[in-house]
This record gives sequence, C-alpha cells and structure tokens, in this order.
Amino acid sequence: MGIVTAADQIDINYAKLAMSKTRNKQIRDFAQQMITDYSSVQHSVNDLAANVTPADTATSDALNLPAQVMVQKL
Repeated sequence: MGIVTAADQIDINYAKLAMSKTRNKQIRDFAQQMITDYSSVQHSVNDLAANVTPADTATSDALNLPAQVMVQKL
C-alpha cells in the first residue's frame, strides 16, 4: 500500500507542477485529469485498506527521493 500511495503522490505532484508552469490548455487539462485520477486511486486504496497504515519502505523511498530531486530541478 505504501508503494502505491508513494507512486500516486509522485504523479499528483508532477501534475501540480505542470499546472503551475504552463498556460497551455491541453497540458493543464491533462494535468488536472492526472490529479483527479490518481487522487481517486488513492481514495480507493485507502478505502480498501482502512485498517492499514501505509509505511515507508525501501521501495517507496527509492521512488520518492528521485521524484523530489526532479521537482526541485524543475
């Protein structure tokens, strides 16, 4: 669950970054669709695992660190 949550959040963060950087309607529409879709997945995962707390793992950390570096560069 932690890996799915981390991956979804990375994509949501990228989409938010795109929305803040562009004025192109197609890019903004696509970014908003990504935010909507990945947020929906996160809600579904949370509903399925209502009694489970996502935990950071080596895999989720391996996903998050490069994503954070990329966002800072952009």
